[in-house]
Amino acid sequence: MACFVGANLPCGKLDRRAVIPAIARWCRGRPDGLVPANVSGHASVWRWACSADRAVHLGAAWQVDRRGFARETWKPLDVPHD
Repeated sequence: MACFVGANLPCGKLDRRAVIPAIARWCRGRPDGLVPANVSGHASVWRWACSADRAVHLGAAWQVDRRGFARETWKPLDVPHD
């Protein structure tokens, strides 16, 4: 399997936390709106938003394999055999 690094694609294990302190801090004083990736991190499983000054996740941003990696970023590597 190979992962293409770049364009903010996570190749490492994803962050599955349901509460991320940096996002909670960001949402204080922000009643509504999406949380930017530079706050949530590019490896969060969730899409995040602020609602009534609280952090909420809007559902999964990535499909996670059994080991904790994003299925969308890892692809089989076809290697020719002699």
